[in-house]
Amino acid sequence: MEIPSDKELLATDKAGLDKLKVALEISGFKEKQKSDRVRYRQETLRLFIIAVFSGIITFGSTYFQKSTERRLKKIDDQETKLQELVLDLEDNSISQQAKYGIICKISRLKVPTDADTSFINSVADYEKKCEESRKFADQIDKKSAAAQNNSKTIDTTRTDVKARLAALDQSDQQEARLQNDAYAKTATGQKAALTISKQADSLLKSAPSSLQAASDASAGISGIVKQRIDLVPDKPAESAATFYRVQWFKKGYAIQVGHIYFTLLDLDRRQQTIRVKACYTNTPFSCEHPLETSGELDIRTPLLFSYGDKQYELSLKSINHAGKNPFTLAAYVALKESQK
Repeated sequence: MEIPSDKELLATDKAGLDKLKVALEISGFKEKQKSDRVRYRQETLRLFIIAVFSGIITFGSTYFQKSTERRLKKIDDQETKLQELVLDLEDNSISQQAKYGIICKISRLKVPTDADTSFINSVADYEKKCEESRKFADQIDKKSAAAQNNSKTIDTTRTDVKARLAALDQSDQQEARLQNDAYAKTATGQKAALTISKQADSLLKSAPSSLQAASDASAGISGIVKQRIDLVPDKPAESAATFYRVQWFKKGYAIQVGHIYFTLLDLDRRQQTIRVKACYTNTPFSCEHPLETSGELDIRTPLLFSYGDKQYELSLKSINHAGKNPFTLAAYVALKESQK
């Protein structure tokens, strides 16, 4: 409402001034209402904005919390799975072949980028082991196939071939013995080590090319088999037991592992079983104290026996080629020694 000037007000009578006063009061009331409505709308909008932002913050906080909980649970689940699988690797009732599968199963665990460094590194180590295991398996398969395929073309009824195979067998027996460090350091062992290679080369020099190829393939397998077995060692970090390294021997052969002298009596590759004779001895490669044991074990079930205050566990790790004679297979075994 437009307010009159002072001159106009002086010229206005009392009745006019009363009307003007009422008009001003009405106009002021309306202005106040308008102002109140504006303030109300502004306050309502402010409260709405606060409520919206509060809701967004609450939702975001809840979502972040739930997301963090899910992420941490996923990490915990994967770490628990890793621990379970590592325990399986230390279980001798699980076959060596199955353990290679466990290594690769660990390598496939999904590791969040923000997981604990030790967890990330552990899984990465098993990824490398899985790759190496597959690489070794391919090499073993190729060499085994070469040994078998070349062997098929060899006439084992020929007198000269029989003589060479018999001599190669003797060479393999000496090589099997040399796996024992104590024996390898003796004068006899050192002499054997020097002559084995020369004898084998001499025997194969004039042999049929197929026998040479088969022999070379067979001889190259044992080192790869041992390397693959070593990817999953039996020894837990906290164990106080003694775990001897893997050795191989063929039917009729003997090996010395610690104080235990083993002779391989029989071997069945199809059934993955072997039968051994065990003796306790203080003299290398001699049976001083025969041990009462069934002597039978397979790829999943170790042979348990004891002597004095010691408990022993012999595990069959693999049956494959070894040594220069491609017509005979070898059992790869590992021995664990512990206090009763």
